[in-house]
Amino acid sequence: MKIHVQLSLARRHLHLMGVEMRVSGAPKGDIVVASPEWVPGHYALMNNARFVQDLRVDVRGEAVPVEKIDKQSWRVAKGDATSFVIRYDAFGRTLSSAGSLIDDTQCHVNGGSVFVYLKGHRDVPYSLSVRDRPRGWDVATGLEPVRAGRWSAPDYDELIDCPIKIGRLHHRSFTVDGKPHHVVLTDTGDTVERLPRFVRETEAFVRYFAGLFGGLPYASYWFLCDFHPTRCKGGALEHRNSTHLAIPLRLDDEDEDAYLRILAVACHEYIHLWNVKRIRPCGCGPFDYTQETSSTQLWAVEGFTDYYAWSGQR
Repeated sequence: MKIHVQLSLARRHLHLMGVEMRVSGAPKGDIVVASPEWVPGHYALMNNARFVQDLRVDVRGEAVPVEKIDKQSWRVAKGDATSFVIRYDAFGRTLSSAGSLIDDTQCHVNGGSVFVYLKGHRDVPYSLSVRDRPRGWDVATGLEPVRAGRWSAPDYDELIDCPIKIGRLHHRSFTVDGKPHHVVLTDTGDTVERLPRFVRETEAFVRYFAGLFGGLPYASYWFLCDFHPTRCKGGALEHRNSTHLAIPLRLDDEDEDAYLRILAVACHEYIHLWNVKRIRPCGCGPFDYTQETSSTQLWAVEGFTDYYAWSGQR
């Protein structure tokens, strides 16, 4: 089985992303489509199904019955069809570490709040494309580029572990140990005089931790950044080869402590590459997206990480 996801930005004024999922090679019989109850690293139930609107399924151009069976799942009566198309709208109006946003300024996709999955088939490969993108809007994501305008993920877990930023972007890059690193800042019309400094000091802590941990466990890395005191709802979240920082502070704030706080948060999320994404306690994977997952080890996951976040800047 494989799935191609096409994301449409045509209805930005309604804060709706159009999602089309073309599934091929599926088993015969009914199938259950679900939205994750939470996203890894956020430590909270989110009820992401509330963002899904008007879910429908077509087989050879004809609509088939879809039944909501619980707050996060739909049963699709597709019969013997092995190929079908899932279409729905995803509402996004929250620019946060675990939320998604689409408006006239940008589209930020946190996959767990936008993409549904097929129960029992999270291990299938995905590809993704974006249409109805305004002129001048670029795409930044840790997803694997396949060709111009198309990206891929080996399974659902990685699809939603790679946030996608689409908009007018300030994009800078540097290389450490032969691997590209990208710093991407949404253009909100504010000054970005401190961006070169932020990139330099980000490169410095990447080099520090590359030495501390004996190498870098990725092909490339993306720092996806939103810094704005009113547009950002807060938070930052680690991902396997990226992080999204949605911090309600200005990069060019006159208060030096505000800038240092931004840098510390970026460093903290970067260290999670090792401490939680790869060195992880029980409960932090494999993932069960249908219910809360308990752990008594967050003191180590977050505490050790915060200690090194500040040491990495020295």
